[in-house]
Amino acid sequence: MTEAEARIFLGYEPDDELEDVIEDKLFEFKQFFLSKPIIWSTFTARLEKLAKVKEAIACLGGSEKMSSVNLPVFQSTELILDAFQGFQEVRNACFLAINRATTCQELEIIINSLLNSHTTYASLWPDIEFVLSTVILSKEPDPMDLLSGIKSVNLSGIVTFTDLAEKLTGQSTCVAEESKRLFMLHQKVKEWMKS
Repeated sequence: MTEAEARIFLGYEPDDELEDVIEDKLFEFKQFFLSKPIIWSTFTARLEKLAKVKEAIACLGGSEKMSSVNLPVFQSTELILDAFQGFQEVRNACFLAINRATTCQELEIIINSLLNSHTTYASLWPDIEFVLSTVILSKEPDPMDLLSGIKSVNLSGIVTFTDLAEKLTGQSTCVAEESKRLFMLHQKVKEWMKS
């Protein structure tokens, strides 16, 4: 990338302060990651654009000072409620870290961590055969509705993901649809990684 290409790519005008341009670009990326549902292909495509921003910054003589990023890691579990709560804690910690990120490199680290945790989390959820409604991959359920649904199925004796795959009938549409959505998302990630 040439200096002229970097200026065009960043929208950097001669009167602009490079730090302000970088801050604006970073803000755009933060807003995207905080407002969109976690879909591997969409997030990785955005990470590729972020890498271009980092390249443009370096081309213009800008530098990024690295501060430490300390994130929790999702711990896989067979218990549905524990998995849900564990992932929500990791997700919230990542969202806080996204808000605090001051460099492209920090943001890359945070998003890669979030994607890895989400992939592990999604891999736990089974395919629910009886879900006949169209499941929209980019439509996440309200976390409180899902939590309520999980607690409801727990009361009926469905506590683990194995129970969910074997025993869930029509008790909780929210849980069934989210299980199907996450299962399908995980299948897409596996396909994407193969190519």
